[in-house]
Amino acid sequence: MPPKRVQKRTTRRRLLAKAYSTITDLPNEILLMILSLVDGFDLYSLALLCKRLHTIALPIYLARFNISPHYPYLANHNFEGIKGLRIALFITKLQSLEFSIPGTPILSVQRLAERMSSITSARLTTIHEYCDGPKQIKPFKNFMDVLAQKSCEDLAILGSCDWGQETVRNVRIRLFRSLRTVTFKANFLFTASFRKWTIGSLNASQIHSLYLSATAAALADILPHLTLPSLGTFSLECLGLSFTTLTAFLARHESVLTLEIDSPLLLDGPFPVGVLPYLSKIKGGVQLFLHLNSKPNALPKLNVVKISIWDKPPKQFFEGLARTNVSQICLPLENHVYEQLLALPIGKTRLSFARAERKLDRVLSLELDFSAPCDTVAKIPGWLALFPAVTSVSFPGWGFHSWPRQKKTAVAREISVLCPKMKNITFCFTSGTIEEWCSEPAPQSSVRIQLQTY
Repeated sequence: MPPKRVQKRTTRRRLLAKAYSTITDLPNEILLMILSLVDGFDLYSLALLCKRLHTIALPIYLARFNISPHYPYLANHNFEGIKGLRIALFITKLQSLEFSIPGTPILSVQRLAERMSSITSARLTTIHEYCDGPKQIKPFKNFMDVLAQKSCEDLAILGSCDWGQETVRNVRIRLFRSLRTVTFKANFLFTASFRKWTIGSLNASQIHSLYLSATAAALADILPHLTLPSLGTFSLECLGLSFTTLTAFLARHESVLTLEIDSPLLLDGPFPVGVLPYLSKIKGGVQLFLHLNSKPNALPKLNVVKISIWDKPPKQFFEGLARTNVSQICLPLENHVYEQLLALPIGKTRLSFARAERKLDRVLSLELDFSAPCDTVAKIPGWLALFPAVTSVSFPGWGFHSWPRQKKTAVAREISVLCPKMKNITFCFTSGTIEEWCSEPAPQSSVRIQLQTY
């Protein structure tokens, strides 16, 4: 047995340890209140002490730079925020990264990416002032090599990064072989070297979704060399691209289910029947929709149509819609389009609407996006009667959020009269069944909806 003097000394130390507590003895709720009042330098130091203080102090430190631990967005010169992420224990579990240049030093982001075990999603936004020649092209190349090494699946490059032909002539970026979703909305496709890298990376990967925004000349050089057997969603933004070039690309990709084109095309050729046998959704202008459906059964699986550009009158759109089996449509209603819809002579035999009215009973869902003042929806036009089988109507405009409940109830009741099979109506974020809307007591004020009938 140890001497009695040693036992007394040990007992005294234990009593002193119980008498004096440290910060780690406090509960987490108290620590959160205390650390929220500590400055950034001390928070960074506390995060280096132990795991418990690290998990409490570091999220508070990152929040001061608007950085989320789950999906960090690095911008506005967050040098201190990047420093905090680099010491984070959870950095190896982080899989998404988003930053902008020149707001964030790309070399620091590269070192941060090297610590991450895998990167499934990366989003890079560049600004033209960043592009100052060879000084920045090498860090960009090194960062892209790290993304390729980490098996990045979702890659988005936005903005302007024009380094010029001479600057990138000898730059060799590692090809990606794990991409699934790609968004290139930047003018770096102007250069031949980046176009070659884009073609090689896309062909070497199993691309499911592709969004390209570039000039007609750049896309005319890229699209003929792409072969993507798993492509399901194809989005394009290009002014003046030849429709023949697009058709040749789509003919090699019969697996496309969604086609989105948000800019006018040069319609220099017909659309062959059977090119897109499985296409179920189209987003674009009325002219593109009519051109794709110019022949019967050109798109047998088409189910959803979302109009983004009214480059043809609404009358022609409804006539073309009657030739399809579409069950869901989304229409943006500007002021001039709304006035044309009010003037439609629906039901008169001297126009082709007599045929359209019999075939539009396949439409089951409507989404009407009013960019005009939301009060115009109080004059719900009679052309809603064109869709006797519709069961759902949505008004996603933000202006409907401020509508009083009584006004929404009055509009819902009038819509139920026009569409007897209606089941659900949504105003912005407020949704309800037709029974819920109509079961509410009638408003005391005389809110009367004026309908235009035919």
